[in-house]
Amino acid sequence: MIERLVRVSVIWYARNITDVESVLHTIGKEVETALQSVVVGGKTVYLAYQGSDLQLDALDQPVGQIEMRYETLIYNLASAPDVIQ
Repeated sequence: MIERLVRVSVIWYARNITDVESVLHTIGKEVETALQSVVVGGKTVYLAYQGSDLQLDALDQPVGQIEMRYETLIYNLASAPDVIQ
């Protein structure tokens, strides 16, 4: 059995809106809800939240970015690397 650590990063941006930080946090809630569990190859995979980074820039047009990081362990057989156990 092979153990694989899978890392997923989701990055999104917002700009030129009144409250960039609020919009980014709202999107973050939606991403977190969507990634609570995902189906890969017919198997449910649970992603563990590992942290996030928020960046805000007050330029002529407010710009912000959030990166959220997740990871999970998956297992498969050496003879079937494309099938999650």
